[in-house]
Amino acid sequence: MGTNALSKPRYTAREAELQDRDLGGRAPPHDLEKEAGILGALLFLPETIDLAASLGVVPEDFYSESHRRIFEAIREIVAAGVTVDMVVLATRLNDAGRLVQVGNMAYLTQLLGSMCTVTTFPQYVADVKARSRMRALAREMQVRLAEIYTCDPGADVTAFADQIATGTMTNVAAIATDTARGSHWKSFRDATVDFFTMAKERGGEPPPSWGIHGMDAVLGGLHPGDLTIIAARPGAGKTALAMGVALAVASGKLIGGRLMREDTPVPVVGVFALEMPADQLAGRVVCGDANIPMNTVRTGRLSDVDWKKLSKSASVLSKTSILFDDRSGASIDMVANGIKQLAATCLKAGKQLRLVIIDYLQLMRGTGKENNREQEIAGITRGLKGLAKDLRIPIIALSQINRVVETRADKRPTMADLRESGAIEQDADNIVLLYRPGYYGEEGQSTRGGQKNAFQSPKPAGHTEGIVAKQRAGETGVVALKFEPVQTVFVDAEEYEVREW
Repeated sequence: MGTNALSKPRYTAREAELQDRDLGGRAPPHDLEKEAGILGALLFLPETIDLAASLGVVPEDFYSESHRRIFEAIREIVAAGVTVDMVVLATRLNDAGRLVQVGNMAYLTQLLGSMCTVTTFPQYVADVKARSRMRALAREMQVRLAEIYTCDPGADVTAFADQIATGTMTNVAAIATDTARGSHWKSFRDATVDFFTMAKERGGEPPPSWGIHGMDAVLGGLHPGDLTIIAARPGAGKTALAMGVALAVASGKLIGGRLMREDTPVPVVGVFALEMPADQLAGRVVCGDANIPMNTVRTGRLSDVDWKKLSKSASVLSKTSILFDDRSGASIDMVANGIKQLAATCLKAGKQLRLVIIDYLQLMRGTGKENNREQEIAGITRGLKGLAKDLRIPIIALSQINRVVETRADKRPTMADLRESGAIEQDADNIVLLYRPGYYGEEGQSTRGGQKNAFQSPKPAGHTEGIVAKQRAGETGVVALKFEPVQTVFVDAEEYEVREW
């Protein structure tokens, strides 16, 4: 680009004012010459028009208001199906009353001396967009600082801090990926290209496994973007099932009995333990693997052999990447903030967050702005579904079942029994309901709709039905499971079976 007086663009008084407008005593990041170079290319090199669109150039990328007005006018001309040239552009600006504002025809002519080449156009755009993102980040920080300093002394400071942190992370992430501005529409062609790119990167690798063949057969494993609800009465095995899934994913298990390739990022599982402390959850997993009752540990009746088994299991399981956050009363903002931080930490370490588990839904808090508990739960499930979709990770949230199920002759839960909100049923991609006849002391004797259980009774102790009551991307069904009380784990029933629901 030339730098002599003739080729260098002349900037208007308004642009000088914009340059003087500072953040922290200095002008925000910008490069007016490269902005002019882009506009010159758009005006005199027609092949850059489509290139600018593919690179996602938007008016907000230009620091100079005059440059924004010129770009907007060029975009309007293109949208009208008219060829862009200096006369057409000047006419469009004049009709809008903006020609004088941008420096008249003289400035448009000077853009010719500033234009970049088709080859350098992408780099010019990248540089201008990078500075635009830095300005957006600076503005975001200013907004957040203003909010912090105006905090109401009587407000719930914990909830306020969570809200500020989550809002900041969400907006900063959008700015960093350049999704905060411009069009969010994606063509079918581009979406298809993304799909095949993802498939190629995975090399045909199947999704993570539940660790139970029957569940994999119905649900097809765990899929990015899915919110899955595991619901049951207290003590029926929600946490046991979820921790079994966590261990399977962290161990690299895939559906079909395969394991993740060694060249793939280390799988990480995040568990929000809102009910039990992290040490108890980890202890349950270790005891289950060592085949030692948890109560033996709690009562201090471990033998030397038991200690050796526990040590061996702990040594093996410690190599898996299961991380716990056991803060009580976590809000949806706290959880969202924690998931985003964990995902970023994994990415930085060359690992991949493959699953998040919430234990359990009813122990979470909303934003504090809801009028009742039903609205609060609805906001939480919407937030979790949004996180799963945006971060492309599966999220499993455990949920309680209303106790009204215990008053019925057939105690199998249905989606209508989900506690506190119909929004759970609406927002979830998959809903798994656990029914253990032995929980009610009626092993294999329950009926449904006056008909005998499709699983032939009587059934052995620990028999459980994993009822897939909803699957957005597939069919529903009932999986025959077996609960092992010593290991506190679920496994496939000896006579593996799946039936319709």
